[in-house]
Amino acid sequence: MGRRLELATKALAIERVATGGLATIVPARATGAIATTGSDAETARYLARLLGIRQVMLGAMLWHSRDDRAWLRRMATLNALTEALDAAATVVAVMQRRDGRPRVAPAVAALVTSAAFLALRAAAT
Repeated sequence: MGRRLELATKALAIERVATGGLATIVPARATGAIATTGSDAETARYLARLLGIRQVMLGAMLWHSRDDRAWLRRMATLNALTEALDAAATVVAVMQRRDGRPRVAPAVAALVTSAAFLALRAAAT
């Protein structure tokens, strides 16, 4: 495997594990990105923990796939789809908001991350 591909895979895996670990350990810090004004704080913290665990698992799976290009392509695709679905869910939630303050930053971040995983998938072929 090329050195750049290996470094990109490791960096994306570390990013997944780090952000997921933080969301799992300190969910109150992550709720600002996922909770709306007036939402139940305990529910938002629980959701942040679930998303954090998902991130850690996706990062671990990506880390373990770094030596097998076929598996790496599958994991990159899985990660890209996960981010794309997160972006779609965020856009739907923003469109349903009634307070007039759209928050599109999470959707943009998810789309950019999805594109990074698609680039990783393309490089692994």
